[in-house]
Amino acid sequence: MNLPFDDGNVQQLIDAVGVGVAMYDRTGRFVYVNRTYAEMLGTDRETLSGKAIWEVNPQFDDSAFEGYWDSFGPGETKFAETVHEYEGTAVEVGTATTQTTVDGTVYHIGTIRDISLRKQRERQLEQLNAVTTDLIEAKTRDEIAQLTSGTVDRILDCGRITVWFVEGDRLRPRSVIVHNGLQPPETCVLTSDTPVAEAFRRGETIVDQRPEDNEGPDRQTPIQSMLAIPLGEEGVLTVETTDPDACGETDQYLASMIAANSATALERLEDKQHLERQNERLEAFYDVITHDIPNHLNVAATRLDLTLHTEDMEHLDYVDTAHERIASVINDMRTLVEQGQQLASPEPVWLSDIVWSCWQSATGSDSTISLELVDDGQVLADPSRLKQLLENLFWNSVEHGGDTVRVGSLDNGFFVEDNGPGIPAEERDNVLTPGYTTGAGNSGFGLAIVHEIARAHGWRLEITDGTDGGARFEFTEVATED
Repeated sequence: MNLPFDDGNVQQLIDAVGVGVAMYDRTGRFVYVNRTYAEMLGTDRETLSGKAIWEVNPQFDDSAFEGYWDSFGPGETKFAETVHEYEGTAVEVGTATTQTTVDGTVYHIGTIRDISLRKQRERQLEQLNAVTTDLIEAKTRDEIAQLTSGTVDRILDCGRITVWFVEGDRLRPRSVIVHNGLQPPETCVLTSDTPVAEAFRRGETIVDQRPEDNEGPDRQTPIQSMLAIPLGEEGVLTVETTDPDACGETDQYLASMIAANSATALERLEDKQHLERQNERLEAFYDVITHDIPNHLNVAATRLDLTLHTEDMEHLDYVDTAHERIASVINDMRTLVEQGQQLASPEPVWLSDIVWSCWQSATGSDSTISLELVDDGQVLADPSRLKQLLENLFWNSVEHGGDTVRVGSLDNGFFVEDNGPGIPAEERDNVLTPGYTTGAGNSGFGLAIVHEIARAHGWRLEITDGTDGGARFEFTEVATED
């Protein structure tokens, strides 16, 4: 196919240029296309010769073409972004079309650039912008993990995407998306030499081509390249592919952007939850200061006045009791604040080494309630705070009835349960709130202190039904010493 007006020199130049070039007349049929444009559509120049423009541009048909042709003025150029398609090959293109006249014949000549990569990047950035709002509004860490992995899966071509969170001394997969027959990854220790642990320790992205992988060399789709990107102090995002040439600079940039947004969302969520805890404490303190303490002071003042007028010294016992209650409430508030502070250096503690002394402190020697250590386990904890946690749970069990308390280990933690009346599902969140109580004479800080101690250790606390119908407190994400 040759230009209708050239001796060959211009045509040779156009054939060699790195963009597509096409020319058509008033009939809408190509009188010339260069090699670049034909190859862009997966065909050759001869095949496209004489084809109508609407055969490669679905935006047009023969009835709409005439209006399009007449919309051009002499020498006018119009720009467009559209899709050109031929026999199953579709390409996003940017076109610049100019009307020109040669030897009295009017033509449209245009340049066509493949903009597929740019449009793909634009869509990826749009998805990044869209998910940022969702991440900021997320209410849980798991929701952030799922949004993060899902966004990576939509934007990048990956075999496996994993969001890992730090749980004690380990990195555990919290959201995993797999393709190509790959298996979900296993938990890894923070001190291991895996790319995941190394990225977290170093606080920088690790690019590992052909990493060691638990899929094994005999698998048909082993991991060939990996990106491990830290999520601040919360965990790691890993992007793995079966293509050894993947994880290029663009993929690294996009994955890093997603990870940065995720890390920001996690930090914001932690700040929000910390502020909510502070507000809970302030509300509880306000209630105690404005109600509990004044009530005890009123009792003391009334009994003291009666003592002065009646000279009955028995009233002083009530004064003493009121002062003890005030001291107890103040001590509980102080404990709530102190126990919620982060740990400096936890130590390995066996449950069997601490449970019995805590039980003795909480119940005394003449208790009719029995304690059972179902199976022993070791945890990394501050011994003093763990002792406070267990004592508070034992006191709670004693105060609410039942005749048996059990303590035992879990796969990643431990539990304390009793066979008392239990805690209704609708009250399980409330009982962990400072100042909340259903019993007379209780300050309502006991279980709130338990919750703060668990938070300080990074443990997850869940209240469920006990084995025999009582209350069961499960502590998970608990670190151990290997």
